[in-house]
Order: sequence, then C-alpha cells, then structure tokens
Amino acid sequence: MNDVNEININVKRLKLLDLNINHILTLVKIYLNTNKKHFDYDIDDEDIKYLQSKKCLLVYRNKSTKYVIRTKGQEILDEIVTFKHSLSKETEKLIFQDKIDDFENKVKVFRSKFNGLKLGSMGVLADVKTKLKRWMKSNPEVTFKEILQATDLYIESLNGNYNYLQRADYFIYKQNKRKEETSRLTLFIEELNKETVNSDWGSEIV
Repeated sequence: MNDVNEININVKRLKLLDLNINHILTLVKIYLNTNKKHFDYDIDDEDIKYLQSKKCLLVYRNKSTKYVIRTKGQEILDEIVTFKHSLSKETEKLIFQDKIDDFENKVKVFRSKFNGLKLGSMGVLADVKTKLKRWMKSNPEVTFKEILQATDLYIESLNGNYNYLQRADYFIYKQNKRKEETSRLTLFIEELNKETVNSDWGSEIV
C-alpha cells in the first residue's frame, strides 16, 4: 500500500464552498482512514455535524461510529485536495486514466439527457466536453448529480415542446449576438436551489 507523503489544499476555494480548513481536514482524515492510511488529526463533533448539514458526510452510529463521505464531499476533495503518494509509474498511469474515464462517463450521461429530443440536440461531443469541464471548474460547489437534476428541470419546463430546446453544449454556455456568454445551466441550478429551499421550508412548517 502506498503512503501519503504530502497533502496540498487549495484554500482559496474554501470560502466559495462555505467550508473552513478544519472541515476539509476532517474529510481528509475520514477519506484516508477509509483507505487504511494514517493521518494524525483529531475529529471534532461540530465539524462532523456541519459536514452532515452540507450533505458532505453520512454518520452511522451502532456499536461503533462509521463515517461515509457522500458524493458531494468526495467531489470537494477531488477539486481542492491533492495527495502525493509513493507510486510507481505504472500506477500513476492507471490513476490518470481512471480520472479521464470518469469525466468521459459524466459527459456521456449528460449528453444522454438530450438524446432523441431534437435533431442534433446532444450537441458536438468535443464542445460539450470543453464547456462542461470549464463549467464544473468554475462551480466546484455544484455536484454532478445537481447538474443532471437541473438539466431534467430544464427539459421538463419545455412541457414536451422541444422546438426551442438548446442543444447540450449551448445549454452549458452560449454566446449571443453581442458576444456575451450566457449559461442556461447556471440559471436552472439556481431554480433547482430555489425548489430545494422551498421544499425544506415547507417540511419545517408542516
């Protein structure tokens, strides 16, 4: 098993994600423990509760306590934390290929949402890759699951009339006649967040 020699954290992203360094170190501790690697850091219960509220972490309590990093927590780790291991060249190649394959699958799933709705609606593959990668880097707080949910929300809003459906790459980013870039994906992420807030508020007052 490879040892972790160095952990690098992009602290500039923390404020945007509404997290602090202790929250990230807690996720790192759990991640490394899960992978049977030692990391000398004491977990604080308040940090655990906060990470639960941010949907980054699940906690199972029985005879012992088990922490499970959720998809959002893992995506945050992937975005702002870099682990340096003692790896062979062959292992490094395999890890790099795995990351490529993971993004390729995300592009495939995203484009499939538009499949069959309109001629050319899946967009140009190369353009979807470029734009989706750029959008995800610019919005690290948004999970891929939320991207898919926002896409579903957009398609559902058309009520089956796809004459004016934006193709997949234009849905992410599109320039208007004045060369100004707009993002309908960003707009529907905002709509998705509104629905989530309203749903939570409604459940609290019932």
